Amino acid sequence: MKICCGYHVNDTHIWCGNLGTANGKDVYGTSCEKPSMYVSWDGVHYAEAANHWVADRILNGTFTDPATPILQACYRH
Repeated sequence: MKICCGYHVNDTHIWCGNLGTANGKDVYGTSCEKPSMYVSWDGVHYAEAANHWVADRILNGTFTDPATPILQACYRH
């Protein structure tokens, strides 16, 4: 799985927000150009697109059994 933030080529890992050296050059671990195309932000945390995917399924009831959208599961009497 590729991660969005940082420099990760072969065995060189410069984590998000850090400065390091790769092939004799200074490299800064920046974010990717298209974060919406990644599941993982930094190898530990979900990227925003993945968080939206999970939240949408929780809210629409896909992750419950039986499938119950949040608006039907939580209501006031």
